[in-house]
Amino acid sequence: MAIAAVIGKEEPEGREKIVGIGRYINNPNTGFAEVAFTTHQDWQNRGMGTFLLRYLIRIAREKNIRGFTADVLSRNKPMMQVFSKTGYPLKTHLDAGVYELEIDFGSEAQ
Repeated sequence: MAIAAVIGKEEPEGREKIVGIGRYINNPNTGFAEVAFTTHQDWQNRGMGTFLLRYLIRIAREKNIRGFTADVLSRNKPMMQVFSKTGYPLKTHLDAGVYELEIDFGSEAQ
């Protein structure tokens, strides 16, 4: 599953520009999906990552996915903030400068 955030096309000849992408890939063996997203640097710190993640969670839950996993560099504090705002319990494990994250949708959102 992938979603894109676009801007533009205000005029008939206007072109859309992708400013954010979120996606997940389901692992049918575990029921969890690996999630990743990116936001254009001009659109960072505006809540787009949070919006993309929450939208992907909604889609994943409708598809009976148990939760998300992700790998985040330990120095990427803004991305860790995005994951911490999901309202679901967040398990983290730090290994070689990379946080391995797991969000379980089976636990009620806070």
